[in-house]
Amino acid sequence: GIGEEAFRSCSRLASVTLPADLVSLGERAFYHCSSLASVVMGDRVTRIESSTFEGCSALTSVSLGHGVTTIGERAFSVCSRLASVVLPNSVTTIGSQAFLWCSRLASVTLSDNLTSIGEGAFSDCYALASLKLPKSLVTIGEGAFSACSALTSISIPAHVATIGKNAFDGVDLAEVFSWVEEPSVIVGKDDRKRCFSVGTFDNALLHVPAGTIDKYRAAEGWRDFVHVEEFDPAGVSALRAMPFRLQRTADGFAVSGVKAGTPVAVYDLSGHLVAQTVASAGGIAHVACSASGQMFLLKVGRLAVKVEK
Repeated sequence: GIGEEAFRSCSRLASVTLPADLVSLGERAFYHCSSLASVVMGDRVTRIESSTFEGCSALTSVSLGHGVTTIGERAFSVCSRLASVVLPNSVTTIGSQAFLWCSRLASVTLSDNLTSIGEGAFSDCYALASLKLPKSLVTIGEGAFSACSALTSISIPAHVATIGKNAFDGVDLAEVFSWVEEPSVIVGKDDRKRCFSVGTFDNALLHVPAGTIDKYRAAEGWRDFVHVEEFDPAGVSALRAMPFRLQRTADGFAVSGVKAGTPVAVYDLSGHLVAQTVASAGGIAHVACSASGQMFLLKVGRLAVKVEK
């Protein structure tokens, strides 16, 4: 293995390819290697220890092995040029402040088996504009995405049991999709440790599963959302009652029978925007969506329903 602080502050070290049989990296092994631009590691490393790459301000490329299960505390914090990262599906835990102040981090692909995101894990990642939280997720730590000001929507997976204080504070979201049918307590708008920003509580549209709106209106914290609407996870009953006509086309959806200027958008089931448009003067809108055999959320005006392409 590579020991603690083995290459700490090696300011001329530009790239590292770790041997395939390497098993361990010590804490702060490459701490503040200010010229380090790329890292490639094999599949036998199971843990990125605390502050391993903290302060590597030139780091732009990281290839993690498929054996990594844990990203340690501050492992990649203050990597200010890191623009994207893909976490292999072996990762189950992201430690506190793991990507803190990665100010150019715009794209994160999370593991499909991730269960826990630690405190402040992505705090102050100002460029992070979209995020897909995996269905496996259970815990979102305190301040996990605070001040990620480029985010406009977020989807909370069904198994999330804990959303920490200030988790999305400093982020004015336009929409929040929650798939949780039994909402847990979150910190509300009037507390300085509020889970969401005041702007989100006041202005965002909170989408909740059909039949749960009364639970959300009664739940501490969640009841502070001003705008709450249900969506039908099954989609069938909502589609039958839709006040417009829907047609599936080869390259998307066609909506008709709505007022001119009505916004129409398609989201994936994680709440990420796929396409959007507005209805024409004739009350017709077409949204492009080439994927087939998948489920989406179709939003027409303020009505959101689940549809299959």
